[in-house]
Amino acid sequence: MDRSAEFVRKSPVARILLALLLISGITLSCKKKSSSSTNVNTNCVYQNASQQQVNYTILSGSGQFFPLNVVGGYIYISGYGYQQKGILVYRLNQTQFLAFDRNCTHDGCTNSQAIIKVQTGNTACKDSICGSLYNIFDGSIQTGPAVVPLFQYHTSWDGNQLRIYN
Repeated sequence: MDRSAEFVRKSPVARILLALLLISGITLSCKKKSSSSTNVNTNCVYQNASQQQVNYTILSGSGQFFPLNVVGGYIYISGYGYQQKGILVYRLNQTQFLAFDRNCTHDGCTNSQAIIKVQTGNTACKDSICGSLYNIFDGSIQTGPAVVPLFQYHTSWDGNQLRIYN
């Protein structure tokens, strides 16, 4: 046995120090990794989308509203939202509408073509650039690479007009 091992075996202080070193090493190795792998565009999308002033009204008798007359119907409103990529408006039921920014939360801040589009069946929307698929009922991610859900706007419906705002 070498001298350092003999010293550790006989010295209570050395044993305590060794134990502390082992515990701290285990603790550091088990520490949860930081979320540095999350989408680098998260702040870009949410800070910028939430700062866009959106206050848009559609009258129920207008031609623009026509696709929204049925549950599951949707429209795109161009020129609004983050980078003016537009807003997706979806009729969830007779009294409730949802509105999401069309900007893809994965690559939308750096790619002007990263815009979500409703998929066949009207239950999901997809960015054709990165392939991220979002649930149309709540904007959550069904498949990545996106790690942030779609930015959602507020809606109010009084039976005659639909207001989309933030």
